[in-house]
Amino acid sequence: MAAERHRKGFFKNLHAAIWKKGEDEQRSTFATGGQITPNQDGLILKSLNVDGVGEMRLPVSSDDIARLLGVCEQAPYGHGLETVVNVDVRRAWQVDASKVTFPQSPDFVAKTVSKLANKAVRALGLDGAALQLEPHFYKLLLYEDGGHFNVHRDTEKEPGMFATMVLQLPTERGFEGGALIVRHNGTTKTFDFTVNSSTGIFYTAFYADCEHELQSVVSGQRLCLVFNLVRGRGNDSFNMELGELKGFSAQLARVEAALRPWEVLMTDGASREGASFLTDKLAIPLQHKYTKKNLSFAGLKGVDRVVARVLKNCRDGSGKRWLDLHLCILTLHKTGVAEERDSYHYDRNDSDDSDDDEGPRGQHVMEDVIDEGVECDNWVGSNNRPCNFKVDIDHELEAVIDYDEQDGPFNEDDEADQVDYERYMGNYGPTLQEWYHTAMLVIWPKKKSISMAWAGGVSGALDVLETRAAEGDADIVTMLREVLSHCERELATILTSDLAVSRLLKLCLTVGGLEDVVRVFELLLKPYRHPGRTSVVSIVGIRNAATATAIASVVNRHGWINCGGFIMNMLTKDQAVLHGEYFAQLALELQKLGYEDAALLVAKRTLELIYFPCSNLSQLKAEIIANVGKMIFCIESCLDEVGPSFVDRLVTLGTEMLCWLVVQIYAVLSKEVLRQSSSTQVGLFKRICEFVTTRNFHHPAVSPSHVVNLVRPFFHLGDEQLFNNLIQAFLDQSRVHKEQHFLKEILGSDDIWKDLSGTVLGRSKLQLLAEERIPVLAQPKPPFTWCMPFAKFPPSSSYGSCSDHSAVQAFLRGPEERLEYTGVNDSSHAYNFANKYFNGRYVSGYSAKADVGLLGSKVCVIITKTRTAFKHDVEYWKKGLQLELSSLRQRLDRIHEAGTGRNGSGSGGGGVEIILLSPDASSEREKRRRISTTEYIDLSLDDDE
Repeated sequence: MAAERHRKGFFKNLHAAIWKKGEDEQRSTFATGGQITPNQDGLILKSLNVDGVGEMRLPVSSDDIARLLGVCEQAPYGHGLETVVNVDVRRAWQVDASKVTFPQSPDFVAKTVSKLANKAVRALGLDGAALQLEPHFYKLLLYEDGGHFNVHRDTEKEPGMFATMVLQLPTERGFEGGALIVRHNGTTKTFDFTVNSSTGIFYTAFYADCEHELQSVVSGQRLCLVFNLVRGRGNDSFNMELGELKGFSAQLARVEAALRPWEVLMTDGASREGASFLTDKLAIPLQHKYTKKNLSFAGLKGVDRVVARVLKNCRDGSGKRWLDLHLCILTLHKTGVAEERDSYHYDRNDSDDSDDDEGPRGQHVMEDVIDEGVECDNWVGSNNRPCNFKVDIDHELEAVIDYDEQDGPFNEDDEADQVDYERYMGNYGPTLQEWYHTAMLVIWPKKKSISMAWAGGVSGALDVLETRAAEGDADIVTMLREVLSHCERELATILTSDLAVSRLLKLCLTVGGLEDVVRVFELLLKPYRHPGRTSVVSIVGIRNAATATAIASVVNRHGWINCGGFIMNMLTKDQAVLHGEYFAQLALELQKLGYEDAALLVAKRTLELIYFPCSNLSQLKAEIIANVGKMIFCIESCLDEVGPSFVDRLVTLGTEMLCWLVVQIYAVLSKEVLRQSSSTQVGLFKRICEFVTTRNFHHPAVSPSHVVNLVRPFFHLGDEQLFNNLIQAFLDQSRVHKEQHFLKEILGSDDIWKDLSGTVLGRSKLQLLAEERIPVLAQPKPPFTWCMPFAKFPPSSSYGSCSDHSAVQAFLRGPEERLEYTGVNDSSHAYNFANKYFNGRYVSGYSAKADVGLLGSKVCVIITKTRTAFKHDVEYWKKGLQLELSSLRQRLDRIHEAGTGRNGSGSGGGGVEIILLSPDASSEREKRRRISTTEYIDLSLDDDE
């Protein structure tokens, strides 16, 4: 009990020091707003233009409002996975931002609104310049008499969005009512801009996680522009220097003083009485809401940002910063029994399914809690990178709260952040699940960082090391050697992360020395027994390409003399069977760095262990074959010794492996080498390419992408006959096997067009392939049908004798519109069957809705097809085939306009024409395209379905 009192007393004092606002503090707020003064704010907007309405001058007249209503749509709101319209929740009209422009003020958003947004975020406690703040215009909103929006939170509609800004424009009538009320953490702010609403421009900005509502407009019109305030892309900075805390010195002093008892315990706690009342870490619940996607130090809002800065700059008794900071999400999950109501699911903070604000949710009371638990995940370091931690937070012992006011870090009186309600199902009653999320700022002493992170294995420890190395921590070498000691004691840990060894070696290069590298090499040579196979003894060795590359970098720094013995000892027979491809990778990396002799030593050992003992190359892993092939072609001595035999032995490989091998070898051959047609490398490479063209590309196991990737290597070899053979193989695929996936990928590749369109030979082949593709793309729009030939319906379920649903799939694929399906057990089964599989959307190749009814005395599911599947087919025709056709026409147009339309010698055909009829063609030159035959294609896109 004494320890409990000590802990709660400490938490109360620390909580007060962290969150209390002093007289000398800058006051960070969650919402700000007011009237805009043009002279001070530079906001001069005289008019705006709306598609279908035209120019609307400010103040906007009643006539313009009437015309505006003609192009508006009812504003929806997000309701779980749905976007719905319900005027009881939200009564408003909207116009998408893409339809609104400011022709009289072309820099309105980029400059004028940006300046105002920076002013607003300063009031929210942020630095717009540091954030690289960007205001993104979202939509125009109009509220008439009775217009309102019930209490809701804004979804974060794009990456980096942290706040919303609203510009209220003047209207001729102005308006009464319509106050915007914003609430956060028990505080309410009201923005009532009715006075001067017919002449003035007003702004409001607030954090996206704040609850807010728009009260009913009593009369008039409230017109506003809505902007998303977004951190600049790539901005992950979080400057926490003491110099930026000028207004928070008193708070910093209070927090340092409040932490002093914990600091003492962390220093010599074992010798002090009552040391067990605190743990090695403390978790501070943040004031704002954050999603798992947007949680970062760079994205902290308002007071949370201030508190993080203060804690980062806390000093110990010796004057050193002593705390390590991380963020995480703490989740309380409760499962219980509730009364059966309409099924719903929503996730207030993590929803990506709606771009609109989220409105009120259905209410279900959890009568009996069946189970509950707390999980901790989504760890983020102060460098804003995710951390591979497996650290748990004991919310009862480690959450810093005021226990006089709170029971824990979760506010269960508020709405749950996520709810999943499942109605009555057979033998199961209605089940309610609730999730409550709280973002936590977790601190622990820096000297505890490695041992704390090690709970998540070597990956978590390396995350901490890399962060501290980037910060230039003076203790980084000590920390590195602590990690190495952990690895030596628990060798198996470095096998759990593929990149652990490479990351360790990189750290040894940046902050360590040769002695640290040697310790890593000794780890790689240390024998261990395989779990579950105690008779098998192996070494860690070189297990991936990243490790091979890192070892080559170490050689480049410390020399082969210091490293070579360790490396050669890693190249064992047992390792060759498991990871031999990375032996060859190491040889390639050493050769790139100019260590020719070392590369040859590794290459010869690789050949001895892998290549020579193998009588059939197809028995080797594909990666081994590819890397050995690249190694042979890159290292001259290997090429002279085994190159011809390597090519001869490729006869045992399958088509796809051969295609992939060609591309892999081509990647390591320079253009200078390819131009040397008489060189041994080019001669052997051509032999492989010739062999590939004799293979059957139609084999179902052959990946189209692997075959298409042959185009550039064959073309750059400069052998016209070899290239012609490859193109003919693609044409045969289309003409003989009636498949055009090769043609589609080739003609859709920017790289292939870029390479081939620069020569007569290349252009002629592109034109030849385009001629083969165009008739398929020019097929007419599909006629309407209820048939859904690609429908896939689950053949069975877990409902006993009525589990065969093959009749449903047959119906979906057939021409009938409606089916009364009796393959259900009872009404409960019928309702769940209907809700699970039929919601009108296009999924699994079909779209249909379902109701439950009676067929005589038998319960049935009445399935009615919807037109969504047909619309999907039409959309594919428009945006798939027709868009590809249009793109292909433009590509041909470009090479024609560049003066490359004529076929020259060796181009493979005479000059005949194709005429593409385009609705916007303005000249004969734009209508005519040169190709090897004449076709007439109508490129107009009919919007009717």
